[in-house]
Amino acid sequence: MFLFLNLGGDGQTPAGNCRLSSIGSISSQQNKKSSEKIMGFIEKEIGIPSDRMYIEFVDLSPGNVGWSGSTF
Repeated sequence: MFLFLNLGGDGQTPAGNCRLSSIGSISSQQNKKSSEKIMGFIEKEIGIPSDRMYIEFVDLSPGNVGWSGSTF
């Protein structure tokens, strides 16, 4: 899925939005490390500057994640 984002009134410069979901591995300390690595990768490989991208970290409850016909 591709979305056109307008950050700060600039609809011409590439921008992005990322959602990282995890069961039990979301913490502010880990989020900082993940953000640095993810932003660096995307900036290098895709060309979206880190100041033009958001990452949403979502801590999922095991009972709210389906897998293999059941939940965790």
